[in-house]
Amino acid sequence: AGYGYTCRIKNKPVVFSLDLSTPAGKIIFDDFKIKAGGQLRIYNYKNIQLAVKLNGISRRLNGEMVKALNLGIETGLCLGYYKPKWFLAVEAGYDKALVTQLKHTRLFKENYPAVVDGWYASTGGNIYYGLQTGFSCKQTNVYVKGGKIVAENFRNTPLVPFYFELGFNYRLK
Repeated sequence: AGYGYTCRIKNKPVVFSLDLSTPAGKIIFDDFKIKAGGQLRIYNYKNIQLAVKLNGISRRLNGEMVKALNLGIETGLCLGYYKPKWFLAVEAGYDKALVTQLKHTRLFKENYPAVVDGWYASTGGNIYYGLQTGFSCKQTNVYVKGGKIVAENFRNTPLVPFYFELGFNYRLK
């Protein structure tokens, strides 16, 4: 779920946004990701547009062995061909975990008594790149994005090395 607000700064459109994502499980908000930030169009020639985004991210994982709270940033670029009813674009970005707080459960500590709870500096980051397209009709947009994810060292990949997103937007008048 998310909300975006569009305004103009120095005659350029800026979208400020707030997004919340959470898996559907037994306890709805035990795991979540909150993103807050904005997107600025920096180039516009005919139907070609380039936008840059910057978001702050907070993630929480509440597992059987550890509770982790992560704070990070996401930056990205999106270059595309935009018409009034549809668009096609390429995107690339960087999602960096800046600090992570780990609180290990009693079960974990029984098996690994030397484990240390606390805040840890950067625990890594991921680079993503892919395609996106969408269609508009009146006040609604439907979009799909997908692509590949690699670790910031370009040698490793996460457990799921791709991303896919299907979205629906409703614009208030």
